[in-house]
Amino acid sequence: MARYYLNRGIILEQVIVSLIHDYLEAIDADNLYQNFHIEATNRHPFASLYLHNTKTVADSFPSITVTTATDDKTPALEELKAWVTPVAFTDEDIDDWASNTYDSDFKDSNGHIVKAGKKIPGLCAVTSKDVIKELKKVTKKQGEVYGNKIEIRRTDRISVEIWADNEQVKNEVYEVLRLFIAGDLRQILSERYNFFDPLIDDGSVHGQRSNNYNMDFDIALSGAMITFDVNYLIAQVVLDTDKAKISQDIEAEAHNYVKHN
Repeated sequence: MARYYLNRGIILEQVIVSLIHDYLEAIDADNLYQNFHIEATNRHPFASLYLHNTKTVADSFPSITVTTATDDKTPALEELKAWVTPVAFTDEDIDDWASNTYDSDFKDSNGHIVKAGKKIPGLCAVTSKDVIKELKKVTKKQGEVYGNKIEIRRTDRISVEIWADNEQVKNEVYEVLRLFIAGDLRQILSERYNFFDPLIDDGSVHGQRSNNYNMDFDIALSGAMITFDVNYLIAQVVLDTDKAKISQDIEAEAHNYVKHN
């Protein structure tokens, strides 16, 4: 038996960084705070300052850092196992699941054209060319390759840290992020990453605006934090190239998960 894996995972913290970047551009944050450039990243500025002591504090703050605090099974589904479904994959399905790029041009929320072939932020679809080649040998012979799709529901607790050497700027950045996270982020996630069925748990959004300080870099830095839970679906397809048919009902996989209108 020859088993091959097609994975469709998501790195949510990278997704959130990308969407915050688009949001900051949409509200023209650089012109709102003309003396400051605000950037969202997955790398904490403190780590950069410790590792690269030539970097100045002024170049590092204000900062927005997005990390994954925890990754757990969705609480409401603790008693349920992963959902396994028989599948039959054609050439098109294999290409779709092996791709981590947009398949067509579309306009983002800022009205910018995103070109086909651009990597989808946060999408983790890793399949080697050799695996694709072997799978397509089978589809060329029998039209389809058979196996199972395993769907897994997970919940990430996302942490968004804000640090600045100006208390008022820190408070304002916190507020514009709180509005986005509790507001339009849910809709954008649903529209742009619908193939992961993401849902922000509104009751999980918690914030700490004040009373965080750091004095390690010869300047008083004030911090704030917002945390929230995102429920989502990931999937792994396990294909068996020795199977010539499947006896169970097969779920069609002809739709493209990364298609945009």
